[in-house]
This record gives sequence, C-alpha cells and structure tokens, in this order.
Amino acid sequence: MQISLKNNNLSLQQLYQIVARFSVEQQLAIADHIKKQALAVKWNQFAQTMPTVEPDISEQEIIDEVKAVRAERCEK
Repeated sequence: MQISLKNNNLSLQQLYQIVARFSVEQQLAIADHIKKQALAVKWNQFAQTMPTVEPDISEQEIIDEVKAVRAERCEK
C-alpha cells in the first residue's frame, strides 16, 4: 500500500489511522520494527550511563560477598 506523507506533522491519532489501513501482517511488521528501534535507542541510553572503567575486584572478594549473602539468607 502506498501512502503519501506530504505533511510530516502527524498526530499520534493520525498515525494510528494510517497504520490501521495496512493488513494485520503489515501492522505486526511495523510494530516489530518500531519496537526493535525503540529498544536499541533505550539500550544505547542505558549504556551511556554505565561506567567505562571496571572496578578492581578480586576473585576472593567475590567469593566472600557470595558467602555473606548466602549466610544472610540462611538466617531468615
């Protein structure tokens, strides 16, 4: 289906009405494409908040932390 979009200032409702003209299969493909794009953007935003330098932690510190958590859980 060919749809001319002369005016790029569409409201969300107008966009929904345009998408509703497509077949169900096409609507699902559009939804899947939009979801993938949105998740990629959200992931990149999240990745920007992560530190770029990994903290130094030894294997022994990890083992000690796991043991402490397990001990705390057993007390409850």
